[in-house]
Amino acid sequence: MGIYYTYDKRYHKFYSYSQLINWIAQHNIPYLGTEWENGFLRYCGNNSHDSVTFRDWRTGATIHESRDYRIYNEDWHSIFNSTIVTDVRKATYNATIEEARQRQERKDKEWHTMLERAGWQHSRTWRPYGWQHPQCHTWGHYSRGASPRDRRYAADPEHAPYIRPARNLTHLPDSWDDKFNRCSTGWKNSTKCRHQWEPRARREAKRTNSSLPFYFSFFI
Repeated sequence: MGIYYTYDKRYHKFYSYSQLINWIAQHNIPYLGTEWENGFLRYCGNNSHDSVTFRDWRTGATIHESRDYRIYNEDWHSIFNSTIVTDVRKATYNATIEEARQRQERKDKEWHTMLERAGWQHSRTWRPYGWQHPQCHTWGHYSRGASPRDRRYAADPEHAPYIRPARNLTHLPDSWDDKFNRCSTGWKNSTKCRHQWEPRARREAKRTNSSLPFYFSFFI
């Protein structure tokens, strides 16, 4: 047991070593024969000087890139080593384990608070408004909240005394505030009529009135 973290342009939290290995195993790249490679471990390293060199099979060019991905323990020390590579190569990805980890991560309020203080917001931007009804035309989005820069300033003890209370870390809006806006392309919101039959009834009435003599139209 133990807490582990990974970084691949985004931070992930793992509550056991088996969850960590299972998550990395989903990045396995299948090859014919005996060769094996992992898309996450290819760019994983321990410091800023680590780099990877590989040949692009599309263009044939040799590419040099830095290893920016990381694996941390609960003390935020990089622990990438050959043992992890061996365990990932023996593992088989299990989607059930990953779904359970994601549910556990979503309920971890301390983890989300840590990400917010570091300026990393959990994204909940788009979803269908009428998700209970698949035939609904309505879509909407959540509020994006404050920018990461404002959140970093509010979390910084040196800047906090100079920030007005409405913009401090407690009152800054984020994507979890569910400030929801919606727009609709359905026919009920695209017309001024309350019922579908009203436009046709008005056309029929207008056609009938136009066929009557002029002096009869005043009595209708």
